[in-house]
Amino acid sequence: MLERDIKDILSTSGTLKEEQFTPDLKQKIKDMVKESIFCSLYRHTHFLNHCTEDVFKVKKGVFVTLYKDGHVRGCYGYIRPHYYLASGVSIMAKGAGESFPWIGFVNEEELKNLEVEVSIVDKVRKIESYEELEPDVDGLHVETVIKQHDFLPRMWKRYWDKKYFFSNNMVKAKLEAKDLDEKEFIALAFTTIKIK
Repeated sequence: MLERDIKDILSTSGTLKEEQFTPDLKQKIKDMVKESIFCSLYRHTHFLNHCTEDVFKVKKGVFVTLYKDGHVRGCYGYIRPHYYLASGVSIMAKGAGESFPWIGFVNEEELKNLEVEVSIVDKVRKIESYEELEPDVDGLHVETVIKQHDFLPRMWKRYWDKKYFFSNNMVKAKLEAKDLDEKEFIALAFTTIKIK
């Protein structure tokens, strides 16, 4: 079942190129993140009809990370390419603004000073072992039929060793050592196009 389910992820691997993201387009995407969060605060509809560039017409997995004073304030995303890029950025931005409820949702005043990072899932490959990971380059997605978790490439700063990186992603996904022996276990390494 999982093999069939990951075909959508693998099918969009490498369909965008970093060169397509000009400085103006990167700024437009970062502005779109803040506009999406602002609209969600006031329950306004965020219209994306101004997103006419070709990159917005591609379905991609995307993660949005918000930083406050150099620390993560919110992060939300999905490796699966369910949404066209413009919609995906907007949806994940709203999720990032609400992802740390224990500190409260991002408010309008706080939003002005947040730094935005958008990670667009680029190349994806199935891996059989943590040895196949490339430090500081690969993110990691692990899942069974009912559980999953992702580490973006930036997590190498915290989990600096391949085995440590892999095993901590397993812990975050609430996967146990016995899950490694299940036939329905999938691990995917992925790179991202980072917009910061």
